[in-house]
Amino acid sequence: YLRSVAIAGNSGENGGGILLNSTAGDLTLAVENSLIVDNAATNGGGMYMASTDGQTNISINNTTISGNSAMMGGGVYCWSRGAEKLYPKTKNSIIWGNHAVSGKDVMLDSTSPDFLRFDYGASDIGEMNYIGPVSYSHDDRVINEEPLFINPALWDYHVMGNSPVIDAGWAMYMPSDLVVDFEGDNRTIDGDGDAVSVVDMGADEYHAPITEPTSLKLLSLNGGEGLFSGMPYKVVWDLPLVIQSIAVYFTLDNGLTWKKAESTNPLVLGYIVNNQKYFEWNVPLLSKVKKAKIKIVGYAGPDGTGAKVGSDISELPFRIQPVRLVRPNGGESLKANYPVMIRWLTSDKLSDAVAKVKLSYSVDGGLTWKPMVLQDLNNGNPGKAVWLTPKVVKKNTKCKVKVRLFDSAGLSLGQAKSDLLFSLSP
Repeated sequence: YLRSVAIAGNSGENGGGILLNSTAGDLTLAVENSLIVDNAATNGGGMYMASTDGQTNISINNTTISGNSAMMGGGVYCWSRGAEKLYPKTKNSIIWGNHAVSGKDVMLDSTSPDFLRFDYGASDIGEMNYIGPVSYSHDDRVINEEPLFINPALWDYHVMGNSPVIDAGWAMYMPSDLVVDFEGDNRTIDGDGDAVSVVDMGADEYHAPITEPTSLKLLSLNGGEGLFSGMPYKVVWDLPLVIQSIAVYFTLDNGLTWKKAESTNPLVLGYIVNNQKYFEWNVPLLSKVKKAKIKIVGYAGPDGTGAKVGSDISELPFRIQPVRLVRPNGGESLKANYPVMIRWLTSDKLSDAVAKVKLSYSVDGGLTWKPMVLQDLNNGNPGKAVWLTPKVVKKNTKCKVKVRLFDSAGLSLGQAKSDLLFSLSP
């Protein structure tokens, strides 16, 4: 089993973080007290589990699966075609905030309900989709709410004090020896020790701060993060009790000029929130920006009234990028003259504006670029394309791929290149 591990920043065709594939015999895996975050794959960004022969049992306890990306099943993809059952069980866990074209958090794919059964309880589950008939069961402790992570852009998956996952789990679902959380802190079990006693959902147990903060402090977007153009993002801060409202501004030029932020929450009018420790920012549609910052200003009264009580600004700039190349993004060893899936990600808002995609490749480290044959895509933004890699007579280790996006008028909406070099071999 996997206990108290962090699986982050990986990529693959199936299962960016974890790949479990039963082709003969039975398989069993337990994932406990763990973080599976910021991984990417074609299917199952966080986890891909498949069964074609033999029973596959997977238990996911007190684990956080978030920020992963895929075409299908951003968080978890379950695929079954065999005569035996694929049986994933998710307890006291968070599967939320993943990204995919279909099944952002969970995708269940089977040809028969006898082949795939998904059992989940006392968990915070986001968007779930199905292909074919599946069976599932859950208890009445399942929720579908924003878990309020403090700073997922920097892999800080602690939750804020008003998170709905606090004390929302069920101690009955915990292994008897799982008495601490991901960081080794005690799991706080409320109640009188009976079957309805509770713990927090996810890898980390919330512990209230001993003292109240004395100043306004920006916790997310404090420097170095990378955001998608047009994708909602949660700006998080800590504030003393004397502050009743917060005004939120952003800059794209390292502080030379500031603009009022716009919220994605329809209940928030303007750029000010009251008695709140976060702001759901509607990141504007932009080409690549490298010098963005956030500024928050606190006021003693509601709606930005009363005395100004502190402010804070991102310590370092963060980036806003229109598109991210998922594969090949560097380090891969690909076969020449062979079909390869190219994958890229954008926000849903930007994707709607894309009318044409152009793909190109370089075999000299990015000094020169060649168009991919038949890969001028004139029908929106599919997020993937099959590339027939070029022939090479010897191994080339200086290869890159570039994706460019255009609107209906032919204007550029941005581009992305492989972060690192990959190789092509005969």
